[in-house]
Amino acid sequence: MLTFEYDEALPPLQRLVRLSNRSQWTVEAIDWARPLPDRPGPYERVLEWHGIWRSDYIRRLPRAKQEALARQMVAMEFSQVLHGEQAAMMLAGQLTSSVDDLDARVFAAHQAQDEARHVMAIRSLVQRIGPIYPCGPVLGQNLSQLLTSPIWPKQVLGLQLFLEARALLSFREHLLFVRDDVFRDVITKIERDEAHHVAFGVQYLRRGIEGLTPAELDDVGRYAAWLDSNLWSMTQKEEYRQAFDEVDLDYDACFAQLQWSLGGELAMATRKSVTRMHTQFGRWFERMLVKVGLPAAVSPRREPTDDDDAGGSDDALPWLTIAENAEGAQESS
Repeated sequence: MLTFEYDEALPPLQRLVRLSNRSQWTVEAIDWARPLPDRPGPYERVLEWHGIWRSDYIRRLPRAKQEALARQMVAMEFSQVLHGEQAAMMLAGQLTSSVDDLDARVFAAHQAQDEARHVMAIRSLVQRIGPIYPCGPVLGQNLSQLLTSPIWPKQVLGLQLFLEARALLSFREHLLFVRDDVFRDVITKIERDEAHHVAFGVQYLRRGIEGLTPAELDDVGRYAAWLDSNLWSMTQKEEYRQAFDEVDLDYDACFAQLQWSLGGELAMATRKSVTRMHTQFGRWFERMLVKVGLPAAVSPRREPTDDDDAGGSDDALPWLTIAENAEGAQESS
């Protein structure tokens, strides 16, 4: 349905539209011809991050084989990002006709364009190091649920407040371990876009939640609680078997005597950085559920407290710091 309220303005969304306009980039402008560096292996530290460097089977492999496996693990993980970006593109397109405010529709149209660019860039990024892997079952179920939901606040919750913010966390983590200039260039460009999308969700979602029926609010609340309980389980350990198969390695031999321990092999400082980001994300997500009007969805095991807020603010998080820095730089220019 068309909206004819052209005079009503939402300043926070208008600011995000301006930022989106000023930070546009193109896939063609990325120098994809830059070669992958040979030494040190640009992706091999991913094996330390995933804790599988402790496996004797992995340690005995030639270094080239270790690097090949690490690249396939990243290709598998970013294939999931690619599937999420395609769903985000489709959801943003749906939002242009679902939300009521003109500024929100304009921003959703901008996001659809951003996501289309992300799909093209991440497809090229994955194909640079491996094949595109199938969508995992948990992620696929979540994406299907969002794409078929008739409740747009549920779509914004799943897209902007969860998938986009969770992707930003994954980007930050990978940048700690991958030494590939093309990878860094693509990811840092996408980060700025995604930070704007997250900001839209935080600023606009309460408006939609306030207008829900009791049944719709119950549906969105149960979905928010499910997200809160599954922050770290969108990708299952067994899905990495595909990466081993791609480079003719034995997944079962690797894990025969190995307990999967993400970050277990990292130096203390790096492990603390990763742990801190995970903690920040969990607390940030729950604070945002409260902020947009879904306090009942917050898990009792980590209910936000005054102490949590005293330990940091929203803009202390990596994905929101990017948005704040971009906004300050652009508004002052």
